Amino acid sequence: LRIAGLSGIFKDGHYRQGHWERPPYDDGSMRSAYHVREYQVWKLQQLTGRIDVFLSHDWPRGVHRHGNERQLLRTKRFLEKEVQTNTLGNPH
Repeated sequence: LRIAGLSGIFKDGHYRQGHWERPPYDDGSMRSAYHVREYQVWKLQQLTGRIDVFLSHDWPRGVHRHGNERQLLRTKRFLEKEVQTNTLGNPH
């Protein structure tokens, strides 16, 4: 059984950056460290052979349309702009 995975949250502004964050973290670098990078995706693409299971905890683009959007925005108001512009979640 071969398992691969990618941990992190897609954020367009950080996707093409490398991981520049170093301790001690401030609020900005702490949030940035959780974001998926293009380099991590590239490394996964270098795998050859069969992958039986792939795990990711990232939200797919448009996920807000498949649940209670009103409740989501009531509890996580900071997501409102991304919901309105349909940029919430990973487009890949």
